[in-house]
Amino acid sequence: MTFEELFNDPLFVLPKEIPKISNYAKYIKKIFEQYLNLLSEVTDLKNVKGLLSSVTISRTMERQEEFLNGITDAIDLYYAGKPSEAYLALADTISNRVAKNKSMIRIGEYEIGESFYRSRIGTDNFLYKKNQMFHIPFELRGNVATQRYSIPGFPSLYLGKTIYVCWEELKRPDLNIFQVSKLENTDVVTYIDLTPPDFTSGLYNTKVFGYLMAWPLIAACSLKVSNPNSHFKPEYIIPQLLLQWVRNENEVDGIKYNSTNIPAKTIRSDGEFHNLVFLLKKMPPKGYALSFLACSAYLIPYLGNQSRLPLAVIINCQ
Repeated sequence: MTFEELFNDPLFVLPKEIPKISNYAKYIKKIFEQYLNLLSEVTDLKNVKGLLSSVTISRTMERQEEFLNGITDAIDLYYAGKPSEAYLALADTISNRVAKNKSMIRIGEYEIGESFYRSRIGTDNFLYKKNQMFHIPFELRGNVATQRYSIPGFPSLYLGKTIYVCWEELKRPDLNIFQVSKLENTDVVTYIDLTPPDFTSGLYNTKVFGYLMAWPLIAACSLKVSNPNSHFKPEYIIPQLLLQWVRNENEVDGIKYNSTNIPAKTIRSDGEFHNLVFLLKKMPPKGYALSFLACSAYLIPYLGNQSRLPLAVIINCQ
């Protein structure tokens, strides 16, 4: 099987939804088994530019089996009520695998002045203040619920790269109650990139190979929530443990990941359908912790054509 045939397989299309007849742990193990079966059929590793000749499919299979077992072990430990052991299992698994293939973890950066968006649902024609469009302040951390990449009680800042993805993340609310703020970074921002690489430059390079190796971890972070009203969401186990690993092992500002609310038909998608979660490295007793982002404008959607997200009017909010 060639890389072209491999990436055309629907298994690699994310996000995924757990069937009602299954559960999180069983479904993860099922797609991991499918992944290994597909990987075993690859015959053209020697065509990957920059890959060492010592990297063979048999050695790759052996390392990936260890990688997948480490992820499922972390899930089992978490279910057994051992979250600290689950973290150690996942941290060791990722660190050991990355040590053998550094291209698995792609580090990206945004230059100064990049635009990001933060949205909230408002009511009664009430316009949120600038600070209310940031992360929940530390003195109100009791209001922080579980989120994909953050645990209860610990604020994180989630931003969309476009207004559209913010709208999708809020489940397409009525535009009359949809409020957005635009933020820009005042320093260079670095992030771990969990989105697919650029396939237009070819499939046979170390970036694409690294994505293929990291795909099981990315897939485990890209499952739609089966029960949104549940207090415990198993789909968040691996993303939350991953964020802890990133906080402990990497000098980056956040994680870039594709939205799980926008379905994809292929692994190659046009448009910026991704979010960023920024780590709060400082933990003051009150207030906010990110100094490299500045609110530059409120964006109030013009209530016109309801069939698509319309243009916005910019109001200065400095």
